[in-house]
Amino acid sequence: KKTYQKQHFSLPFMDYKDLLNSSDYEHKICGMHTNVAQFVRDNKDNDDKDIQLQIIVDNLRAMIDNYSSTVKIGPIFGKTYLESNNDDNNSSVLIRVFFIIDYTNIDSKQITFISTSLSSLERNNIFDTLYKKDFTITS
Repeated sequence: KKTYQKQHFSLPFMDYKDLLNSSDYEHKICGMHTNVAQFVRDNKDNDDKDIQLQIIVDNLRAMIDNYSSTVKIGPIFGKTYLESNNDDNNSSVLIRVFFIIDYTNIDSKQITFISTSLSSLERNNIFDTLYKKDFTITS
């Protein structure tokens, strides 16, 4: 009898699927602000894309104070445009935000995961703060 080893494919946003069913995180999915989606599409192929896309990350982090966070920007399939983590211990990240870009605004999504170790009030405040915001503008 032949046995087969299960293959694991490393797609850029596959790790968010593991988080969807995790009791460690609460999540919300929303359409991405159209300015953010267009900004990513306009800058994803530029030589300075890391600098340009970091604007989104910096503006997001300015809204969530000192919480540890991971931010990923890119398409559902293909190469991640930018991944930024401000916590050396990836397993203790409190907020994870995925900006999944598509060719159309309606199909571009923002998925936000917040650790259930935070209080319900904290989680709700963070969700309200990050929901469909224009992260291309410094507040």
